Amino acid sequence: MAASTIYARQQSTGRVVHVEDVVKKTGDGYRCTVCESQLIVVKSEARKRDWHFRHQEDAICAGTRNDFLHEFAKQVVADNTSIMIAQSKRIGYSNPRMEAAFQSYWSDVLIDSEDKDVHVEIVVTHDLGTEKTRAYEKSNTKCVRIDLTEPALLTADKQAIIDAVLNQWDNKTLIGWQQVAPRELSFWEKAALAAVITVLVAFAFALLEWFFNLLFRPRYSRR
Repeated sequence: MAASTIYARQQSTGRVVHVEDVVKKTGDGYRCTVCESQLIVVKSEARKRDWHFRHQEDAICAGTRNDFLHEFAKQVVADNTSIMIAQSKRIGYSNPRMEAAFQSYWSDVLIDSEDKDVHVEIVVTHDLGTEKTRAYEKSNTKCVRIDLTEPALLTADKQAIIDAVLNQWDNKTLIGWQQVAPRELSFWEKAALAAVITVLVAFAFALLEWFFNLLFRPRYSRR
């Protein structure tokens, strides 16, 4: 029996949507994000907590709630323009592309931020793996890993998932974000800097001596 889901691909737009966004009166069609079969909208105002999409009775689908959450999270990144990546650090981005190539791998979403490519990897069940992580690190390719393994997210409402993807920072891991080492000064630059420091120190001592003499020099009175 195929699993029910709270996410589906809207046929008219191709976007992955949450069941909260569905307006039944429009008559729009929805398909499973895994098996692509037609889904039935089960949505009653009397039982809001039970809203979901249901497969046809004869549908065969291997998709799980983890798969559906993964697809919706990618859509959340694609639909927005900023993401929190660390405490008190949010980056803006543009031009999101799903399923982008990276060497011999694929990332979930590729975004542009500050004229640099940033890959976004969303972890619900399967993590990146050692080889893929090393590929990001060795090539200094920026990657944001988003951890969505919290079981409660599988049945969470739309806003809770958006917050976990975009606004939470402690579930993010930065890979390949190498700090740029400061450039080492050349011999002549070091010599020039030392000369400037020597002059400044000599001037400071001269100024201090002048002020001391001015303050404590003997005063002679006229007879």
